[in-house]
Amino acid sequence: MASVTSRIRLGTTVTPVPRRHPWKLAAEAVALDHLSGGRVILGVGAGDPADPSIGRVIDGSSQIGDGSDLRVLAERLDEALGLIDALWSGEPVHYAGAHYRVDGLQLAARPVQRPRIPVWVGGDLTKPGVRRRIRRWDGSCAYKGRTDRPQWITPTDVSELLAEVAEERGSSGGFDVKVSGDDSPCLMHVNLVGGTGRSGDRVVRRSRPSYAEESPDSTGQRGG
Repeated sequence: MASVTSRIRLGTTVTPVPRRHPWKLAAEAVALDHLSGGRVILGVGAGDPADPSIGRVIDGSSQIGDGSDLRVLAERLDEALGLIDALWSGEPVHYAGAHYRVDGLQLAARPVQRPRIPVWVGGDLTKPGVRRRIRRWDGSCAYKGRTDRPQWITPTDVSELLAEVAEERGSSGGFDVKVSGDDSPCLMHVNLVGGTGRSGDRVVRRSRPSYAEESPDSTGQRGG
């Protein structure tokens, strides 16, 4: 995909980070960012606690303990994201956390994108912890409600999330919200007010975009 396209952004929704080595994931994302010319998005989540592979292995090899504890999965996700972000700086990283430790680890290359590859956070949008994590990073690819009984993400949900981002950062500019094709029964227009005070009309698509569609609006909505 990266080699035969030039504008469409490429990414995951989502990578279950707690069952990956964060340093390996960081390096793989950098490699794809270079291959695509800076078009990668890393969608991340804690993973499904019902997935037995999360509790037994990471990258098919090492024991990582009990994967059914949502608190532990969230801790691993947050630690790993901080470690990945530090590794993308290109500087040697020294880190000792509850779940990961590195001493002087340094990637051979930095991402093409600055300040980093965009990180979109998944999870249940109704959970306060998920919303806090979303606000710390670059975008949302969250769902709403239980995975077996998902709810539609509405224009109000999007506006409220962007308002939270703006309140915490001073602006929602550059923050992306992905809304899946099944999240709404119709095309939704959301009137948003960014940190600059300017309002803008953005379209959230209902239909699933074709891979041939290379407009930024085909993957989500940008605040600001």
